[in-house]
Amino acid sequence: MKNEHFGVILTEERYLQLKGEANQAKTSSNEQTDLEKERISKPEAAKLIGRSLPYLNKLIREGIFRQYGFGKRGKFLLRSEVLEVIRNSNL
Repeated sequence: MKNEHFGVILTEERYLQLKGEANQAKTSSNEQTDLEKERISKPEAAKLIGRSLPYLNKLIREGIFRQYGFGKRGKFLLRSEVLEVIRNSNL
């Protein structure tokens, strides 16, 4: 798979919010080892990256994001992985 970058248009306020969350996740990684704190739903992840759920599903299919879980709890993503993609995408 090619390394592709996806552009996301964010307001300055949203950019600063995401940047702060990414930095907070980086500095408090020892505190957030509990998987329950890390789980976010697909709609939550879509909101976090500022895109639609269908677009998030496309990114999952392309391997940009990894989704976990099957069964009664449903599918989820890990907040730290979503924030890592945001951080590495220069958003």
